[in-house]
Amino acid sequence: MSLHVFVRFEPVPGKRQQLQDELILVLEPTRAEPGCIRIHLYEATRDPFAIFIHSEWIDEAAFDAHASSGT
Repeated sequence: MSLHVFVRFEPVPGKRQQLQDELILVLEPTRAEPGCIRIHLYEATRDPFAIFIHSEWIDEAAFDAHASSGT
């Protein structure tokens, strides 16, 4: 069974685009990590300030390795 991780980001006022740009930069390197099945960035349709990342990992150990890598 894989592990799904959902993360909600709420940027400080005036920094939404900067946050989104920085999150986009981590998508490809994360996709290349061992154990990453997929990772995508989503914008909330009802909350203009919310940005979400959904990632899927082969297991919790793969996600833990990602989380400790700083990517």
